[in-house]
Amino acid sequence: MKYFYILPFLIFLSCNSEKILRENTGSDEEIILVIADDLWESEVGNILRGTFSKELTGLPQSEKLFKLIQINSSEFTRFFETNKNIIFVSQNLENTFIRDKWSKEQLVFYLNWNGDVKEFKKNCLIAKDEFYKNEINNILANYQSTHNVSASKFIKSEFDLDIYIPTEYDIPKKEISLFIADFHKFSEKEDLIKKIIVFDFTPRSINIQTEIIQKTDSILKVYILGYNENSFVKIDKRIPVEEKDGIYRGLWKLENGFMGGPFLMKVRYKKDKIVISIGIVFAANKNKRNFIKTFESLL
Repeated sequence: MKYFYILPFLIFLSCNSEKILRENTGSDEEIILVIADDLWESEVGNILRGTFSKELTGLPQSEKLFKLIQINSSEFTRFFETNKNIIFVSQNLENTFIRDKWSKEQLVFYLNWNGDVKEFKKNCLIAKDEFYKNEINNILANYQSTHNVSASKFIKSEFDLDIYIPTEYDIPKKEISLFIADFHKFSEKEDLIKKIIVFDFTPRSINIQTEIIQKTDSILKVYILGYNENSFVKIDKRIPVEEKDGIYRGLWKLENGFMGGPFLMKVRYKKDKIVISIGIVFAANKNKRNFIKTFESLL
């Protein structure tokens, strides 16, 4: 049986549930873009790059939302069919997207170019949002199947949040109004630190956003410490913290130390309290995109 989800300009097609699909290839951050060279080098290509390859906010170095890999239609062989994310752009196409067309957890978009710039931009934005949500949902599904069940149950009971803590994390703190999960991997080639903190508080100030930042800093100062004496994590105020739909993105730094990195924080209102869930990562000389995407999915 097929299921159809109709958008103003798109038709969603779900593959036959009895079809045997191959495992997907590629990564969540890559999109195979099937488009003729002349369109790719024109205004159409500029729109696509500006939509899908824009720079992510809240990261210490330049990283893109998605990596576009452009090929011509004649180059699209069976080798590319199992890629997770695929976009076809051409004239005389029906604006359509299909899930699981050739492989599992796959999203394939067909975008029509008829010379209408405004319409094409709108279609590209809808496609971008679908790829974005698809990646978040795929990450979440992976951790829902295997996570620290007791930690997640505690967070649900204490904060009324569904947060899936990966099994790779240790749980150094689990008490009323505060939960901390910690992961640290150190080797000659890698120093990777990831932390998840969940806490709540009763707001006292009229300026809620300022109080959220101040309260978060107070928690980090007490519980997320560096190796040196009097060193602790704090939000880096030199870079503006960006907020959209209750998600805060910015950078943290180690006071009286030399470490830093990005954080992602979600703010929720629960009755008379504000619940904060925040993920921070330190990964020297590594791209941070996928770490932040994971936090966005799990938190």
